[in-house]
Amino acid sequence: TPGSAAPKDIPEPELEESEEADKSTNKTSAAKQSETIQLELPDVTLELKVTALSKGYVHQPIIFAVEPYGVGETMKDSLEYSWNFGDGNSSAGKEVEHVFSYPGTYVVTTLGEYKRQRQIARHEITILPVRLSLTTNSENDVQVSNDSPYELDISGYTIRAHKDFVFPPYSILLPNQTITIPNPKLLTAAPAMIAVYDTEDSLVASRL
Repeated sequence: TPGSAAPKDIPEPELEESEEADKSTNKTSAAKQSETIQLELPDVTLELKVTALSKGYVHQPIIFAVEPYGVGETMKDSLEYSWNFGDGNSSAGKEVEHVFSYPGTYVVTTLGEYKRQRQIARHEITILPVRLSLTTNSENDVQVSNDSPYELDISGYTIRAHKDFVFPPYSILLPNQTITIPNPKLLTAAPAMIAVYDTEDSLVASRL
């Protein structure tokens, strides 16, 4: 009735179960909006694979290359690489060249990294000594013999006498075998000092 006092002790209407659930959900959502969300970064996915010979020779230039996997192309282009050749020498780059001065088996490692992506790969290589000897036959042809128990790649090796003779690419000398170089290719007179040098111009064998 207009002008009459408000009725006392009127009970509040009870909420249905669905309305209670909505209120609870709204409170939870409001709480979540006010909290800082912690992002968990994924684990390192970078993987590296080294490509190189498993055997080489003293004073032979050997190429080492690394290929990354498990990351995007942009990340691959941003990676920086550092190398440890296991003989006290190091280098940097995706593809590097190294010459070992002494025989032995070496563990070569490469570290690839950019920001939080960081991975190390290793490669074992055995460096063999080169054992060659020089002789001449009755015609004064020069004979180069492999005194090693394994085949040798003597591509680029040079025999020096009166003239120089360079072995062409893919020159393979089998164990305990001999290559004969005809006299006219090396000698114009006798006597002469004959010597074999490897690709790093280090003396391998000599003969008067």
